[in-house]
Amino acid sequence: MSMVKYYDKEEHVGFWFHPSAQELIIRYIGPKVTKRSNKEFELEDKFDIYAKEPWRLSHTETNFLEPNEWF
Repeated sequence: MSMVKYYDKEEHVGFWFHPSAQELIIRYIGPKVTKRSNKEFELEDKFDIYAKEPWRLSHTETNFLEPNEWF
């Protein structure tokens, strides 16, 4: 089997966000307008990214990036 055929058959992993207009209104826009919390669309790590310089953000504190590599 060629790699192209294999690639087409394997499941694509990642975050997919393709809601219908109805889903957007009911699940996202409605609760946003009425100021109700919606745990489905809330992010876990909320902070003001503009409060710090880019190299001082918390994502640089992990071992994932090399020292002085923040982009």
